[in-house]
Amino acid sequence: MRNAVRSFFRRSCRYLLGVLLALYVTAPAYAFTPAQFPLLSASAVAPNLMLLVDNSGSMNHVLRDAAYNNSTNYGSVYDNDYRCGFFSCTYSQGSQFVGENIAVSSFSRGSCSNGYYMFFTNALTSYCLKLPTPSGTSTLYSSNYLAYLISITGALRVRDFTVSTIPQQSRISAAIDVATDLITSNRSIRTGLAVLNPTSGSVISYPVSDISTSDTTNNFNKLKAAIAALTANGGTPLAETYYDITRYFRGMSSFYTRNTNYTSPIQYRCQKNYGVVITDGLPSTDSSFPSKGQDPADPDGRLPNWDGNLANDGPRTGSNADGDTLYLDDLALFAYDTDMRTNTSTPALDNAGKSWDNAGFVKQNLSTYTVGYTVSNQMLIDAASYGHGAYYQANGSDALSDALNAALNDINSKAGSGGGGAASSSTLQAGTRFYQTLYDPTDWHGTVRAYTLDSTTGALSASPVWTTDNKITAAATAPVYESWSTSGTGSVISLNFSSFSPAQQLVLTNSAPTVPSGITGADLIQWTKGVNKAGLRTRNLLLGDILNSPLATAFPTAQTATDLQGDSTYTNYLAYKAVNMNPSLLANANDGFVHVINADDGTQRYAYMPSSVLPSIATIASTDYGVSKHKFTVDGQVAVFDTQVSAGGTWQTVAVGGMGAGGKSFYALRLFDASGSNTIRALWEIRAPDTSTPSNDFNDLGYAYANPEVARMSGGTGIVVIGNGYGSFTGTAALFVLNAQTGALIRKITVPVAPGETDNGLSSVRLVVNSQNVVQAAYAGDLKGHLWKFDLSAASPTAWSVAFGGSALFTAPRGAVTTTVNGVTTTANQQPITAQPLVLDHPLNGKLIYVGTGKFNEISDKTTTAQQDFYAIWDATGGTGGIVEGNLQQQSVGGSVIQGGNTYYTTSNNDVDWATKKGWYLPLATTDPFLGERIIYPAQTSRGRIIFTTAAVNSSDPCESTGTGRLFELDAATGSMLTYPVLDTNGDGDITSSDIKVGGISIGTGIPNLASIVNGTNGANDNKYLLDSSGGTPTKLLEKGGTANVYQRIMWRQIQ
Repeated sequence: MRNAVRSFFRRSCRYLLGVLLALYVTAPAYAFTPAQFPLLSASAVAPNLMLLVDNSGSMNHVLRDAAYNNSTNYGSVYDNDYRCGFFSCTYSQGSQFVGENIAVSSFSRGSCSNGYYMFFTNALTSYCLKLPTPSGTSTLYSSNYLAYLISITGALRVRDFTVSTIPQQSRISAAIDVATDLITSNRSIRTGLAVLNPTSGSVISYPVSDISTSDTTNNFNKLKAAIAALTANGGTPLAETYYDITRYFRGMSSFYTRNTNYTSPIQYRCQKNYGVVITDGLPSTDSSFPSKGQDPADPDGRLPNWDGNLANDGPRTGSNADGDTLYLDDLALFAYDTDMRTNTSTPALDNAGKSWDNAGFVKQNLSTYTVGYTVSNQMLIDAASYGHGAYYQANGSDALSDALNAALNDINSKAGSGGGGAASSSTLQAGTRFYQTLYDPTDWHGTVRAYTLDSTTGALSASPVWTTDNKITAAATAPVYESWSTSGTGSVISLNFSSFSPAQQLVLTNSAPTVPSGITGADLIQWTKGVNKAGLRTRNLLLGDILNSPLATAFPTAQTATDLQGDSTYTNYLAYKAVNMNPSLLANANDGFVHVINADDGTQRYAYMPSSVLPSIATIASTDYGVSKHKFTVDGQVAVFDTQVSAGGTWQTVAVGGMGAGGKSFYALRLFDASGSNTIRALWEIRAPDTSTPSNDFNDLGYAYANPEVARMSGGTGIVVIGNGYGSFTGTAALFVLNAQTGALIRKITVPVAPGETDNGLSSVRLVVNSQNVVQAAYAGDLKGHLWKFDLSAASPTAWSVAFGGSALFTAPRGAVTTTVNGVTTTANQQPITAQPLVLDHPLNGKLIYVGTGKFNEISDKTTTAQQDFYAIWDATGGTGGIVEGNLQQQSVGGSVIQGGNTYYTTSNNDVDWATKKGWYLPLATTDPFLGERIIYPAQTSRGRIIFTTAAVNSSDPCESTGTGRLFELDAATGSMLTYPVLDTNGDGDITSSDIKVGGISIGTGIPNLASIVNGTNGANDNKYLLDSSGGTPTKLLEKGGTANVYQRIMWRQIQ
């Protein structure tokens, strides 16, 4: 039973653990933990958490059976009285037990067996009970709970409740378990312990400390020991204790303990600070507070009545009796209102050397959460409300499954862009549009905007021609909603609660919030479709935030395949599709859907919810979901391709997408087919099992970040090829080849594992196909800095393998750095490859593979300063792989040139001797203003040039929530600076010899992403459209045009 109770409290604090983890990554060496919010809207600073555990005498109360109802009168209970003669004793009804706090020490054995206690319910009826005594004879029972236990004892009137299903713990022992689980499960949160009744010293039993690493294990062990040593005794001075906690966070002296000076645990101006109060009832001995002038934050002497409302301060202010003074809510409000660190604090600067009053982080306050053992406690409810936290009951239900989820995201979040965008055409013409995605963290709604491009200049229209903010709303006509049932082998279903499998219905039912009561699993499903219900978050804008998912296009004129020799069915399909297919945009959004949007007017055609979203619906539907709370659901990449239903079968246009940070799952949708049907329908889902299951085909599937690629096998079967992603159960890097129509696994190829390598994963794949779109090879990087080539040229999938006898084509020099600290060896991924490679024909033979290093998926990625590079690797015909950086020609970034308010950069012009070199590379910056510069988006090519953007975050200041980056444009063959101007450096609207020759430009408004290149016509200049993480209007950069594409690409699909 002890395990059952501990299980309850673990469930009760599950979201406390999970959400604190979401703010700051646990980051053990072997784990991949995707951030659950935009990294450019969150600090990389561990929050401070002070646990205030009620250790008053009433915490010795035994926990009560879940079936017990305190409002029910279960009858009277009496002690036993006895009279003894020379040979025996007689026992009879004694005094009545009355009240809440009856100690086991007042019970007696009577005529019962050893270890049992004797109770009477009337003069004639006695019972013998063996009771749980987790706090020994100090364990407390109420008279009504004793009567309840007697009522379930049975006809024999004897029962051993220590082997029963009723709880065996006391409130204090359960609290110890909760707190121990908390720090054990989440050691990356800076945690401390405060108590109401210290055995010595101040109420700060253990200061807020770093317990995250092996170097801080001593802190962890000491904190754990302090928790384990908790004992229940004394009164309940909740407000007094919480007031002293505010003095601790402010670095003041204790108000109640002489000669105790506190050191504030707050390190950074952006650091979040939280107090969690765990108590079982009303305060006592809780009325001593500073008078006017004794606290600089209270110059007028308002304390303890900080809210100015005497009506909620208790019936007898100044009294020490239970419940006579109710000030905890006032102190929670005081903690939230008070700036704990200011420029007058000592020290006056945070650990980054910035003022505590720095813009964007002007207040370092304390948020309060309360957990009560009682059925209802208005003071705790008010304290959580005033403290901008939440109140939860620990009464045997799962009410805490959403506990504290509103606590921890960054206060400096602002509307931004995930960098998603697309153009409707690769060539500038009348009617060409550019589409941009945005998100707003106040309610995490997403927006797609459509701009018209001027047919001559490529300039964006002054305002959007449409926006989903007035198209995808609760009042709009509902689209077709579908999902996936896991019954049997799985099938597509209408999005209704009753259509899901029993197991899925149970997931929804169990995740539904219990406060307010009455919310059902069916209500959650209806909410996702825009039906508002009391107790769930009200929405008018239904499109969720689009963060890491590029906007995909499905246009009638798009060509993504070719005919097989002697077969013109695809040519015929293209002609048919161009006339009959609806133009659409596809967006993965964190409302749990992939949305298919009418590209003409922004209305929604269809929405599909992958089945793995179901457990997350309650979170995104909660009323506190907003700036302080976010969860990824459907956040991966989407690709749209034409493929055949079967080898030699009819053609269809499909979309394949992944969950990204939202989960380990991929889905496929049919958008259009050769029958002329625009009826969209899900084709399949694949997903990793919930727990490691080696026999499952997709056990090695990690978080689905990969961009899917589609081709055909030599026999004509359409295939989808993906990297397995990161954070899989096995931590391996693997290539998955799936049947495009069914999702069935055709082949999995796992790369070799080097000694010491753990927690690997394969990133997005780039396929090489022949002229008939038959797959020949695949290239992909991994988290260890390896660039792999997979030989897929054989007719039989069983013959496919890692090329070069299992060796990597290339390994970045800092891909996996092994270090040993205190005898523990770990491998850090300092030069991971996460962006999809670009493949071009080499001027001599073979292929050039372009790929950059860097990662931006986990919170710790914000603070990395490791050297990153952009590489061009020559996979020569007959090559043997094993290329290293020493085989490459280095290029370099030169000086900066400022013109027209922009900062441009020159680069080197080193020639590449292909007789001795296997490619070239460009080292990125490791110092300000591009500290931690890396590659997170794929490179693109245009007219013999290679174009890529970089991402940088000021990692010397973990509070900095803005990013920056550069765009480079170099000679694709050699990586050298172009011999002609390619950018409009003088801002005259043209690119001529009067412009200077440069290799790159700084983008200072956010991390840039090159969304589209739209070619000019008749030799006119091209236009590049950049989005950045600031969420501003798309930036148009003029690009040197021309009539020839000097350096042809292998992948015709990249021409789009």
